[in-house]
Amino acid sequence: MNPQESAPSSPFTLRWRLFGIRFSIAPSFWIVSALMGWLAIGEGGGGKSFWVCLLIWVLCTLASVLVHELGHIVMARFFGQPGSITLAGMGGQAAGQYEYLTPKERILVAFAGPCAGFVFLGLQTVVDSRPFDWVMSYFDWTFKLHWSLIDYINPLWRMSDGYFTAAMRYLFLMNLIWNVINLLPIFPMDGGMIFREVCCIASPSGGQKFAYGFSFLVSSLGVVYCLLAITVRRDLPTIMHPYFGILMFGMLAYQNFKLLRDTTAAQRSAHYQSQFED
Repeated sequence: MNPQESAPSSPFTLRWRLFGIRFSIAPSFWIVSALMGWLAIGEGGGGKSFWVCLLIWVLCTLASVLVHELGHIVMARFFGQPGSITLAGMGGQAAGQYEYLTPKERILVAFAGPCAGFVFLGLQTVVDSRPFDWVMSYFDWTFKLHWSLIDYINPLWRMSDGYFTAAMRYLFLMNLIWNVINLLPIFPMDGGMIFREVCCIASPSGGQKFAYGFSFLVSSLGVVYCLLAITVRRDLPTIMHPYFGILMFGMLAYQNFKLLRDTTAAQRSAHYQSQFED
């Protein structure tokens, strides 16, 4: 979610309007999604066509991000603020005039995105519980569901390892991992926006600067962790490819460093201006 409305200006950007919501998908979204799929799938596709698996990955990414951003839009509309959805680069943003909302309303709007993703995750698990059982087996946890609607639709799908299975697994991992990551207290992710609002409520004068500084610290630790996973401790558990993690957390660290610097400079300027006026 991003409180500022912006739309990509590329002539190759897809645009449409549905239910009063403007949608935009920039070419960079397809490129980055394909790159992420290439890193996640690796060479080959487990006996399946790599290119078909890559296409499924990109479409699953599109569905997951749209559900997430629609969660923001629906909650903002509940508070009387329309918005638009833009997909570009490493994700999406729900843009609107959210500055007119109260801090508590903005917190709910930010939290609605991950909530929508988790609801989508639950519905998918009802349809096909195999990805859930697969994750439980990965962590050696004994709790499994062993039931899903596909048993009543086509029981053979549960025993197959085709493209439908790949799509269900991709969707499950995306909606689980990305929505958890989105709740990290790193601006401008949803958790970072919630954290900034809480900090500003607690300290109207210094909350914003503290939130950017803390976001910079957490994202920098993410870069360090990914570097360790590549160089020193290759057995460190990671929920995304370490190279992509370095890129993502590095960009977030740089962005929050700039925000921290600009906020500090603006506060100093306001302080000196007030002294001059006195």
